[in-house]
Amino acid sequence: MERTCKMSPQNFCYVCGLYIRVGKMRRGITSIKETYFSCFGIPIAENKWWAPQNLCNSCYLSLMKWKRGNRKAVKFEMPMIWSQPNHENKDCYFCEVTNISKVNRYNKTSFQYPDIASATKPVLKNIEDHIGENSGKSLTLK
Repeated sequence: MERTCKMSPQNFCYVCGLYIRVGKMRRGITSIKETYFSCFGIPIAENKWWAPQNLCNSCYLSLMKWKRGNRKAVKFEMPMIWSQPNHENKDCYFCEVTNISKVNRYNKTSFQYPDIASATKPVLKNIEDHIGENSGKSLTLK
């Protein structure tokens, strides 16, 4: 059953679930499906109305680095997990997001995204896994 959500799923990243601003989007997830499966052990939900079919530049680039051998490039232990909403508009990630027009590059990670069953938020890797990769610079995980 296809329906219209308040926000288009295509404005969000498949991997991290964050809102993607115009110009920061990689269209299509089919090009990374093998790498995604190798990295996370989960198949991509292709062509589902309830899952984004795009990536943010950050997630795309980290997956490409991971593919080339930099296993620390991907900052998630587990990516966003998308599943079909059970209840009309009450369990839909894209219908629950409000005030998205106020999101910009400075606050997109601190913006309050909904906690709902149909979209399990990603799990960050342990910070110790990233120590040393910035050659002594302070590390900030977003």
